[in-house]
Amino acid sequence: MEELTLYNDDHGRLITNAGTVREHLPELLRRFDYIIDDDNVKMAKADRAMLNKFVKGLSEQRQKYEKQTYDPWLKAKAEIMEIEKAVKAKAKEMGAEINGLDDRRKEQKAEENKAYWESLKTDISYEEIADPSWLNKSETTKSVHEQMDALREQFNRQWRLIAYEAKDAGLPEHAIRYLQKKFNADPKQDLTEEIRFLSDEEARQAVEIKAIKEAMDEAFPDELPDIDFNEEGEIETWHQLKCTEAEWKAVTEYLEDLRKR
Repeated sequence: MEELTLYNDDHGRLITNAGTVREHLPELLRRFDYIIDDDNVKMAKADRAMLNKFVKGLSEQRQKYEKQTYDPWLKAKAEIMEIEKAVKAKAKEMGAEINGLDDRRKEQKAEENKAYWESLKTDISYEEIADPSWLNKSETTKSVHEQMDALREQFNRQWRLIAYEAKDAGLPEHAIRYLQKKFNADPKQDLTEEIRFLSDEEARQAVEIKAIKEAMDEAFPDELPDIDFNEEGEIETWHQLKCTEAEWKAVTEYLEDLRKR
């Protein structure tokens, strides 16, 4: 059997005749294509032992080459992967800090935008009009303020039209205040149907009673507070409210009556 050549030269190139051995293998094994009988069984056992010895030699050469070649590589690979892991972790850490810095910048910008909008005193919440693009680096403070100014003018025009339609429909002041509250909560909604609804007297009364009840529940969630009055029947201290005992009694009776409706 032809011996196997397997090694690396001084330049690290693989030198082997494995391809040649494989090509000649059918020819090399042809000599063992015989029928085994009692006359040649002793020779067959010797040939089998030679084949097994050859296979064992191939396996030992392969394992030796793998150990010499791959063990250093596996060690180097593990070290390289550790380097990759450490560098990747540092890049991730820096990325988190970069993102955190960007998030803080956006939070600060959002607070500044909100403060400017609230300075315009529109009674419309900043959350209703906030545009996510205002937080982009490309948006300057001047540009954002100009957009807010334009929105304020737009909403003022819209409200003037709504108020004109409401007055033209004959709605009283409390109904117009109700409409303005709804407009401030969502200036982009269409209040045409709401104006038509409030044109009905019973609808307006229902809205007024609901608004008063909501105000009562907000001010007095459980029960009406006790108030101290002086000898002259005037209130002493309570939320800086100024009224006489008789006036307060009338108010409480009215509120209690509303609660029962």
